[in-house]
Order: sequence, then structure tokens, then C-alpha cells
Amino acid sequence: MLGLCGNLDRAKEAPKQAPLLMRLEQNGLTVSAAVQTPAMNLIIANADREQIEFLARYLKDLGAEFPGVVGPAKTSETFAGIWSEISGKLSKLGMGQKIYKIENVIIPQALGELRLASERETDLIAQWLVEFGNESLPAPERKSFEQRRPHAARAIENELAYVWVVDQVPVSMAHVGRPTQNGISVSAVYTPKPLRKKGYASAPTGWIPRGH
Repeated sequence: MLGLCGNLDRAKEAPKQAPLLMRLEQNGLTVSAAVQTPAMNLIIANADREQIEFLARYLKDLGAEFPGVVGPAKTSETFAGIWSEISGKLSKLGMGQKIYKIENVIIPQALGELRLASERETDLIAQWLVEFGNESLPAPERKSFEQRRPHAARAIENELAYVWVVDQVPVSMAHVGRPTQNGISVSAVYTPKPLRKKGYASAPTGWIPRGH
């Protein structure tokens, strides 16, 4: 949520559609928050049932539309149930996720080196994004090569896409994004099936430059 807000703040151009940036306040204190950029999922922070129901009804009155909700399991499940009741739309679990705490990092020893993806590799990154999505995302969120190519081009232009290369040939990729004051997200870490089990996908995440 913080990373998305940071992206909006740093954007060179205003988005075509205004995002929803909301906070819930009780007794002068912020008790929860929600963010939604148009066409994407609603992201909601921890909240109790009363707060969630208030948010759901507020969004319904606002005419907000979104394909799903992301957040802590109990919060998002409660929201989905309430939203189904007031909107008449069915809900189902798209993806269950967990958070892991890393206490010790052992950087893998893998043949090759990390570098930024280049413009000439746009089609390759786009194809890998398609394959990554097909393996990791629920069916409604998977996209075609034509849909992924602009994403690949932007990631390369903004220096957010990295490749692990062996003998100058890309064998794996990793993307960074949504930087905050204390961290950054690493996503779309992918190695084609024939090249797996060699540490290529683990190696880039250990070498992402500190500035990113």
C-alpha cells in the first residue's frame, strides 16, 4: 500500500483515472486504510468488522468497481463476504499468500551475473511475464503477450527489470518496484523450466542493487 502511494507521488504524469485513497478514522485516530488504483484490486489494511462494513457500504454508494480485494486474510475475507451481500456478486478465493520473515540471508553461488534488462530484450521479458503469470496467477489475472509487452517495456525503461545472464545469455529475471523509505518489493522472479535447479532465480534476489 505504501509502495503504491509512493509510485503515485513519483509519477511524472497524473493517472488517467484518479485512484481511491481512503483512511478510516475513529475518535481522531486512523484505524485502517484502503487503496485502489482503477481496474486493480482493492487493498485494505487490518480492520474490524464494523469498520469493514462501513468501508464496503461507502464504496458501494460511491459506485466503486474492482475485481477483488487484497489484505490480511481475515480482513479481506470479511470484506468479500459483506461486499457479496450488498452487491449481489459472488466471491471466491483467488490466491492465498503468506508472509515470511528472513533472519539470515545466504547468497546463492550461481554461475553468471546480474544486469539491467535492455530494450532489445523487451520481447523476452514480455514472454517470461506471460509464463510467470500462467504459473503463479489465478486464471482471470493472466495476460497475453500483447498485454504484457507494454509492461515489459515500461519496466525496462524505468530500470525495474533485471536479468541473470550466463555467457551473455539471459537465463532468469527479477523485477523491483514500489520502493518505500525502508524497503522495496521484488517480484516476477522467473526462470524458464529447462533452466531451473541451478540457482539462477535465487541469485538475482541476493544481488539487487541497494539503491533499488
